[in-house]
Amino acid sequence: MLETQSIANGPSFLSPAEIQEYYESVMAGPFNYEGEQVVKEPYVQIFQRKQLHPIRSLLCGYPLENFGALAKDNFDLQMTSYKQFSSGGEMHEITHVAPKEADGLAEMTEDELWSFLNTWKPATNRFDSDQWWIEEHVSALGRKFAHLLQSEPARFQASREWWRNLMRPDILYPPLEMATVRISDQTDVHMAAQPPSQNEWRNWFGLVEWIASSGTTDAEESGDPLRTEGDDWNWARIIAVKFLAATITPRFPVPENLRSQIGILIRQFVVAPDKRLDSSDKTILKDWFTTAINSVRGTAVEQLMRLALQQKIDRNGQSPDDWVWVLIRDLLVKDGPSQAVFSIMGARLNIALHLFAEQFKREPFLLLPGPNSEAQIAFILALTKYSQAQVALIETLPAFPTSALECLVQMNAKGLLDREQQSGDFGAQLGTHLAYYFWNDAYPSSSDGDAIIERYFAVAEPSQRSRAISSIANIFRKAQAEQRHERCFQRARDLWDRRFSIVTLRRTNSTYSAEDVHEELSAFVEWLSCECHPFEWRYERVLQALRLIERAPQSSLTMQTLEKLSQDPVKLGPCIEILELILSKETRILSWTYREDEIKPLLARGSIAREAAVVARTQRIQDILLRHGMFSYLDLGSQV
Repeated sequence: MLETQSIANGPSFLSPAEIQEYYESVMAGPFNYEGEQVVKEPYVQIFQRKQLHPIRSLLCGYPLENFGALAKDNFDLQMTSYKQFSSGGEMHEITHVAPKEADGLAEMTEDELWSFLNTWKPATNRFDSDQWWIEEHVSALGRKFAHLLQSEPARFQASREWWRNLMRPDILYPPLEMATVRISDQTDVHMAAQPPSQNEWRNWFGLVEWIASSGTTDAEESGDPLRTEGDDWNWARIIAVKFLAATITPRFPVPENLRSQIGILIRQFVVAPDKRLDSSDKTILKDWFTTAINSVRGTAVEQLMRLALQQKIDRNGQSPDDWVWVLIRDLLVKDGPSQAVFSIMGARLNIALHLFAEQFKREPFLLLPGPNSEAQIAFILALTKYSQAQVALIETLPAFPTSALECLVQMNAKGLLDREQQSGDFGAQLGTHLAYYFWNDAYPSSSDGDAIIERYFAVAEPSQRSRAISSIANIFRKAQAEQRHERCFQRARDLWDRRFSIVTLRRTNSTYSAEDVHEELSAFVEWLSCECHPFEWRYERVLQALRLIERAPQSSLTMQTLEKLSQDPVKLGPCIEILELILSKETRILSWTYREDEIKPLLARGSIAREAAVVARTQRIQDILLRHGMFSYLDLGSQV
């Protein structure tokens, strides 16, 4: 029910605050019958993953990142795993096992083996057992068969094409899962593994080809977006593509006579019908990119670009095979819903431009087909949220900034702000991207850059502007003050000053209210920690921002920065001045807003400063804190 409602109704089902409350409740557990928190691993991770799984389409930010870590990039989960966890107070994980008859697989004749693997069904009375949490399942039978295949290679000769006797996806993909781990270049090099034989390679490629060519099932024809990997061929095909991905840069070399099959089979998965994408014009999961990477075609398109990248590396920078570009171009111009493919291209644009920049420069409409195109919106959203900003984008697609701003206008006008916040904070990240191009001189001219930045601040919501400015502060907080980057740093300061002059003017003539710019100017205060900019510049701009807001910015980062900077005697006075201005603003000072271990050392230094003005200002700050009932500041002590 949770999953169905989350997918069907999105943020109208659960608000951002409700999602956060749900997430925090899940992460605080689980608890046993005595009310004690369970800490045993891996049960905690299993519990948390299963509780978050039904609302995964609504997660964003760090809850989504944590869920991804718990799911280990496998967002599919069988519904049967939600059967009760406990009986009589004892907690258990539902465990899938092969049937007892599978112990005799090796003794079965060929006909008996294929018949058993294709027709076996689990018993329906497992709850009659004392070990009710142990469930016989076809996927576990598939793993059993995979071990048989590995232990008796002589019995399964590729020349016989034995895989054509198997009709169930859950039996076919486990051998490929084991093979992927075995040949992966990410496998621990210390893990013992024998190089695959020619027969094993041929068996694996035969399995992939058979899975790629197998027909659809009734469940797949139904187009049900909530079906699990046990119901159709989707998961088996994704595993097959992941095996092909491992063969691109494998731990052991693929035989020469099979290497050409990698591209042929990836292409087959790319062009094959995909019910998860072709039958829907709406996202199944969180957004089009998340939907795409949980589909066969989306996974295959990603690996297609990875294959092309490896071809270019192997050829010392020469172009990959021509057919790769032809296929990608065909996907972008084909009729019908193509948002998933466009989202893949947006999220992986860095690779796409590295491979095909000249082709896209000649035909920019391939990625930006028009302002009313759902595919273009999917491309822009994925690019902004999942791809790093790069100057080559503006060189290749000079219309991107204008198109992206129009997309933001449409989303805000349609009241999609809450939804876009939940799908990666597009409005804020777009501001960060556009600013990146500004301080890297990527726009055709300075006037073009100025116009784009002004347009962004004009159409973005206040919360979007503030989060963008905070994100920019975080970028420069990590930057080192190196002379070779000074032009970039100066351009960033130009951006701040240009925006601040507009805010000042509009506050003066009442075009902006204090509330309109409170979050934005509060975010500007965070630039105090960006040490790549001169301290005097930061100090003056922070004071200017604070004088224009009526409420104190509640940022723990600012207090941490002030405490750190105040350790330099030259900067102590300015830090005390900033702190006084913050605390003098209309605010409800709470002990968990301004931490004593951050403020008290700063005040202790100010109380013994050489300058009388600094000591006097420190005393006024102490009075403010005492008036708010924070009597722990009566004695500043020796906190220096």
